[in-house]
Amino acid sequence: MLTPVVGTVAAGRTAIILYTVHNILYAGFSFPIGALADRLGKRGLLAAGYMLSSLMAIGWIVAMPSVWYLGLLFALGGIYIAAEDALEGAIAAGLLPEDLRGSGYGLMATINGLGDFVSSIMVGLLWTSFTPGVGFAYSAILSLIGAIIILRMR
Repeated sequence: MLTPVVGTVAAGRTAIILYTVHNILYAGFSFPIGALADRLGKRGLLAAGYMLSSLMAIGWIVAMPSVWYLGLLFALGGIYIAAEDALEGAIAAGLLPEDLRGSGYGLMATINGLGDFVSSIMVGLLWTSFTPGVGFAYSAILSLIGAIIILRMR
C-alpha cells in the first residue's frame, strides 16, 4: 500500500517500524489492561478489546496509503491483542474449577488455535474470491459478535 507513495525500500522499512510499534504497544498495554481489569471487571474490558479489533478491521476496509493512518491501525492491533491475551485466560480461570484449570487452558488454547486456522482460511478465501475488504468485514463482524457474547455472558 505504501510502495507507490514512498517507494519499495521505504515501504519495507516502514512495515518493520509499524510491526515494532504494534509489538511494543502489545507488550506495554498487557499489564495495565490486566491491572485495570482487576479493578473494573474483565468482561467489559475484553469486550472493549474485541470492539477495538472490529474497529481496526473496519479501518483496514477504508485504509489509505498514509504512514500515520497505518500506524493507528497497527496501534489498535497491538492494544486489542494485549486485551485479548491478558483477559481471555483470566476469564477462563474464573469460570473453571481449580482442579480443571489446566485442562481448561489446554482446551481454550486448542479452540483458539483451530479458530485462528479456520479464520485464516476464511479470510483468505474471502480476500482472494472477492476483495480484501470482504475479508476484513468478516473479521469485523465476528469481533463484534464476540464482544456482544462476552458482555451477555453470565
